[in-house]
Amino acid sequence: MRKVVLIFTILLLLTACSEVGDSTEEYEVDQHEGIIAKKKQLDGERDVQQILVISEVEKDEIKGKTISEINELAGQHDSAYYAVDEDQFAELQIGMRVEVYWTGEQLDSNPPQRGADEVNVVE
Repeated sequence: MRKVVLIFTILLLLTACSEVGDSTEEYEVDQHEGIIAKKKQLDGERDVQQILVISEVEKDEIKGKTISEINELAGQHDSAYYAVDEDQFAELQIGMRVEVYWTGEQLDSNPPQRGADEVNVVE
């Protein structure tokens, strides 16, 4: 009986050890295409630059809109804020069509806030 318990314990330990995750695991990357409708810089503990990307709208639909009208438009379409680095923030302009790649992690706000892994301007 002791041998059975010993073998069972060893098998249990081996099974448990094989369940350890790989730290080099790749994350699924999501893509979002749309128009940059707003840019904002958040000051605080660390400076954060964000762009608001709204899908299924054209450049003309955001031209001349107030901040509250842009926010309302964002609520009606697939939209998200993306944190970008300072160089990208300076280069990207309101009205540009972009593809943003991100890892799927986000802050649950409305619209959600995500970190951009890559931003490409679509001609």
